[in-house]
Order: sequence, then structure tokens, then C-alpha cells
Amino acid sequence: MTPAPKSNITGRRRTTTAPLAPKQAADMRAAFTTQPAREVINTSFNLPVELHQHLKRLAFERDTSMKELIVEAVEAAYPLP
Repeated sequence: MTPAPKSNITGRRRTTTAPLAPKQAADMRAAFTTQPAREVINTSFNLPVELHQHLKRLAFERDTSMKELIVEAVEAAYPLP
């Protein structure tokens, strides 16, 4: 078995020995100007298979998420005071 030939590609090397100055982090607050409408809590529950399939189909047809359909239905059935 012959050894693999050595690469003739050289990497980039630092030419100075002085330590690099830390880069300033950009202020990211400007990139995130919108705040969420309200705080949310994650929850989980079990759905019958038929209902899950129906919601999945509706969400696809309406180009939305199942979560949005469920939130709309709960808000319509139980409006906040």
C-alpha cells in the first residue's frame, strides 16, 4: 500500500503575532422591531384521527397551520371577556 501524496495546497496564515481585537457585536434590536402580539403557552392534547386529518386538510386548503385553525375555533367558541 502506497502512502497518499502530500497536498501542495497551503492554508492562509496570520502574518502578525499581535492578538486580534474582539469584533463588536452588531446591535440586533434593529432587526427585530416587531414584538409578538401576546405571550403564548405550549400545550398538547389528543385528537381523534378523523378530526386531525380533517384539520390537516383544511389547513392545507386555506394555506394556514393547524394551530391557527384551532386558535381561531377556540377564540370563537370561548371569547375573552
